[in-house]
Amino acid sequence: MSKTALVLVGDEGSNPDAVLLNRFLEDRGFAVDTSRLDLSPNSPDIPQVPNSPDLVILDLVSSPVEKHARLIECSGQLRASEKFRETQIPIVAITAASENQKLYLLSRFDDVFEAPITDEQFHARLQSLMRLSTMRREAVRRSKTSHKFGVGLPVLPPPRIIEDARFLVVGKGMTFLPLQNAMPAGNSFIGALTQLMAETYLVHHTFDAIIIDMDEKQDHLIGFIESLRNNPRFFDLPILVTCPESAVELAVTALASGATDLISFPFDREQIFGRLMAMVREHRYRNQLGKLFREAKNLTPTDELTHLYSDKFFNEHLGATITDCKDFQRPVALAGFTISVDGQNNTLNPEQKETAIAKAGRVLQDLIRGEDMISRLDHERFVAIFPDMTLESAATAVRRIRAVVNHTPVSLEINGNPINLYLEGALIAISGEETRESLIRQLFEDPEISI
Repeated sequence: MSKTALVLVGDEGSNPDAVLLNRFLEDRGFAVDTSRLDLSPNSPDIPQVPNSPDLVILDLVSSPVEKHARLIECSGQLRASEKFRETQIPIVAITAASENQKLYLLSRFDDVFEAPITDEQFHARLQSLMRLSTMRREAVRRSKTSHKFGVGLPVLPPPRIIEDARFLVVGKGMTFLPLQNAMPAGNSFIGALTQLMAETYLVHHTFDAIIIDMDEKQDHLIGFIESLRNNPRFFDLPILVTCPESAVELAVTALASGATDLISFPFDREQIFGRLMAMVREHRYRNQLGKLFREAKNLTPTDELTHLYSDKFFNEHLGATITDCKDFQRPVALAGFTISVDGQNNTLNPEQKETAIAKAGRVLQDLIRGEDMISRLDHERFVAIFPDMTLESAATAVRRIRAVVNHTPVSLEINGNPINLYLEGALIAISGEETRESLIRQLFEDPEISI
């Protein structure tokens, strides 16, 4: 089943970019449904929306300016309706508004696109919006599961306007001033000419994103990106690569090494503003969810040894995830981890093995995203849900987790030496047709990917 995009327009006018917008959406797997709103004084506040779309676009360019206030009011009522609160559908606006009006719209919508929209701009921000939508649905799902265990968990909305983002710019700094000029006052940029300077800043400061200014002579920065992705502190920190068109091939290699996105210059203000804000919003929301879930977890049933979610809580949540997979058509991966603490450490007694398993659980918790969930299944086996993650992306994540765990000795003071843990991973995709029991059985007996 394809995803559906609902385009809301006023009852008058036409947008010459509408055909292009529809093509953008259709090329990315959306079925497009255009609905003309009745903006007469006697019309209902809440627009009649058939079914549940995956994305709603309010087309202000197609409607007369005097109708905009009514259109925005209708979209606000739509967002507050029970259907939209439940499904957390993202609503975006397309406008040709001035800068002040745009900031106002950003406070009302999940994102604002400035017409005319470029394919590059639309694609990157659409992907971010869908990820934000998935995280919000996970927040709703986690709240419902927690409620079944007697814990009230608020559903946090993602941030809209961010005025205090901090960016670390690494490289020659050719794009430093254009980047700084593209962002509203209050957002700050720090430049690091070398990798060593960047690493020093990262030790002492917190950043919302790293921008790597790359050209043909800076291929060493590929290794810097790889080192960040192997560091538990920075594995999901957004990394944007900027480069001249002559270095795009190298920048694509940077993407394969773990960069989040790339953009070639010269770029316009709207393009870089949209790209950076999308990355920061996603990262901050992920951190907010992670903090909320960690705090709430202490009030729900947890595994006595690892203090991760209990298998009872996990099974309840996995059932809800399977059900939602049928409705929202977004990829979800299920990962299994088996920890070995034997190998060369045959002298460990049961208590020492349990201590090693407990420490392994804490390491695994630190290596997953804010919206992911992990639990100890039994003995030395763990299982995790990765929302909005394809098998390919999940395999990359599990390889990173495996590398960190296998190269991080655990201190148990056995003969004065730390011990090594050994992790094996397995992956399957959740389609929505399985049962909890069949998924767990397949995960450990016949996985789609073994790592």
